[in-house]
Amino acid sequence: MVITGDNKKTAEAICQKIGVLTASDVESSSFTGSEFVSLPRSKQISILKESRGCVFSRAEPRHKQDIVRLLKELGEITAMTGDGVNDAPALKLADIGVAMGISEPDSCAAAGLIPVQLLWVNLVTDGPPATALGFNKPDLGIMNKPPRKSDEMLISTWVFFRYLVVGMYVGFATVGVFCSWFMYDNFMGIDLSKDGHTPVTYNQLTHWQSCSEWEGFKASGYSTSNGGHVTFDNPCDYFTVSKPIRTQRCTARSQHR
Repeated sequence: MVITGDNKKTAEAICQKIGVLTASDVESSSFTGSEFVSLPRSKQISILKESRGCVFSRAEPRHKQDIVRLLKELGEITAMTGDGVNDAPALKLADIGVAMGISEPDSCAAAGLIPVQLLWVNLVTDGPPATALGFNKPDLGIMNKPPRKSDEMLISTWVFFRYLVVGMYVGFATVGVFCSWFMYDNFMGIDLSKDGHTPVTYNQLTHWQSCSEWEGFKASGYSTSNGGHVTFDNPCDYFTVSKPIRTQRCTARSQHR
């Protein structure tokens, strides 16, 4: 039995090729998800019991669940495979749910999640990129440009150079912001001393693992953006406990700006 979201004709052609259907079975054993669920229950049971092979196309997640549920009610041991988020509800309902994929598939990560959580994942992961693409300026004259050569490299020398420069810039900027908080009270005109943290030297920052061997090192507590205060029973905790707190502080500062 094949349940797919593909077009009906496409599903029928593939199923005939792999031997699930024969040309004579197409009319009696091929349905879209909406066609099948609209049939009387007795007819649905008859189709599932008597057909040698069935294909359900244009199936929505609820259609897959309905088919699996009906098979279980008939006493069948159901096994369901799938590789997408839309397969997760049926995978969870089946007696045996097999999430397929080269790497960790979406269906595996989504199985047990409730529908609202799945929608939230789609919104967060698909919404911002799609919005960004929607605001891209149109590439005027794109249809007048000749197609690329078939043997042309996807990443040209110029594109690689741009990636290299931008990557180095972002890397240095990220590490620089991280180090500046630990090392300075004032950095490029930005006052970093308001929270009362203890500045350290570059050598101390790059050798923080040996902090316990330093003599006389003290780390004062400091205030956080949400009004809290961080103190250290062990001065060396300054280099580990400070990391998540500092991230929250920088995030709050960015939002304020």
